[in-house]
Amino acid sequence: MRNVLTVLSLLLVLLLPPFAGVRAQTAQLDVRFDSTYILIGDQIGFHVVLEQSGPVTVTFPEWKDTLIKAIEILKVAPRDTAATQDGRLRISQDLVITSFDSGLHFVPPIPFPLYAGGTRDTLFSPVAGLQVFSLPLDTAQAIFDIKPVYRMPVTISEIWAVARWVLLGMLLLAALIFLWLVAVRKKKPLELFRTRVIEPPHVVALRDLEQLRGEKLWQNGQIKPYYTRLTDIVRTYISGRYGVNAMESTSEEILAGLKDVGFNDALLYGKLERMFSCADLVKFAKMTPHPTENDTYMLDAVLFVNTTKRSEQPETVQESVPADDAETAGNEETVQKDTPKDSGQ
Repeated sequence: MRNVLTVLSLLLVLLLPPFAGVRAQTAQLDVRFDSTYILIGDQIGFHVVLEQSGPVTVTFPEWKDTLIKAIEILKVAPRDTAATQDGRLRISQDLVITSFDSGLHFVPPIPFPLYAGGTRDTLFSPVAGLQVFSLPLDTAQAIFDIKPVYRMPVTISEIWAVARWVLLGMLLLAALIFLWLVAVRKKKPLELFRTRVIEPPHVVALRDLEQLRGEKLWQNGQIKPYYTRLTDIVRTYISGRYGVNAMESTSEEILAGLKDVGFNDALLYGKLERMFSCADLVKFAKMTPHPTENDTYMLDAVLFVNTTKRSEQPETVQESVPADDAETAGNEETVQKDTPKDSGQ
């Protein structure tokens, strides 16, 4: 019975015209495959052609990944519109399809909504058939075992990939032996640590402010460098004292950051606000402040540091240093100490 159905299906496909159509008064819809049969996995075209006349609107379907379950859509080309010789409008669209399911497959009528003269209707495509043949299995050939692994000869690049690391290790070993011999000749042990003195932020800030005062920048007409140095010293102190990222922040962000950590001295806050505002005008608007303002903001900066400083002693720490700095490892290095932020002054 199954063979009879298959033969009838094949006859139906062969008798189908290559370009079947459903005709209406104002629109004609046709669909067809490039061929009525393919080999499993092959790709062919599926073409949709609509010819219409008059004020007719036909909506094409939104193609998904399959026409039917057994026929997959690989590619959908844009619709093409052209005029025919008899004045009708021709709209066509091409799809690329494939199938991995052998057998005879039919694409049922596809609905195309139609609107003409105030009337809504539906235009259906004709049934399209496609026969998918599977690959024949050649049983006459013998089954062979998997071939063994082929061993490739060792190349120079592969040898060099290993040899370069061996050479690098030998060079490092030679360098260590050389440093050891130098230390032995000098009869001085190789020191691997350096002593650093970490100063509190207020010590660094007051020293830098005094140095800036002695340079007399604004007195020599260098107004912008003076305010740049002044605000940088204050920013550095705020970063170390309160933990506010002042060096990467605007003046408004610094003042807001002080409030966030609980700074509540209104007098000092106002002095800082005026100093930063004046510095911004000097740096970005090329304003020239009165000479008394220059001295006032220096005094305000000193007052701010002295009022908010914490009573801390310098700390001494040791850190490892590279071998080439071993001779100077005994020297002391002074750096600023960052203190944890706290609330209030």
